[in-house]
Amino acid sequence: MGKADGEGIPLEEYIKDWPESLVRGKLDRGELPYTWTDVNGHRRASDDGGPQPPKGWWPRPEFTTINRETGEVRGNALVGPHFPRMYFVKVCPPAAVTNAEEPGADRDLGGHSPVVDWEMVDQEVYYLMAYHGEFSADDPEWNTQAVGLSAVSPRVSREFLDAEAEPASTAP
Repeated sequence: MGKADGEGIPLEEYIKDWPESLVRGKLDRGELPYTWTDVNGHRRASDDGGPQPPKGWWPRPEFTTINRETGEVRGNALVGPHFPRMYFVKVCPPAAVTNAEEPGADRDLGGHSPVVDWEMVDQEVYYLMAYHGEFSADDPEWNTQAVGLSAVSPRVSREFLDAEAEPASTAP
């Protein structure tokens, strides 16, 4: 078993907190390790050296479905690329992403707490991904995740600055 072996977060839970299109992109690029149970009941890992989903298998929800109730991931049998069904997929994000769950991680570091409407950020990301599609090296205006982040950042910054400019309410 590879480095991704061990405790992970069920994929269907992870995509509740992170935009699904970004998670799918990271899975496809190999940036987010994961484990699963194959059709024969064997535990597998994205870095175990065995057969892996081909590039392009993860990003398209219309071709690769994630069943949020059963934890099953399967590709469309009629449209490639093809890979057998996966069961109980768990993602293993880097420690930097999960250390907010560690005791003491919520200590006050001082300064203002960031005021960000994460629901608005999610909506903006989904809108941009639906409009532009997946990142492509052939598209100079939409070729990396950093470009996508810079497209979302101005709106988040405006939202943050507007919230900071509002005077604090003084309750009697």
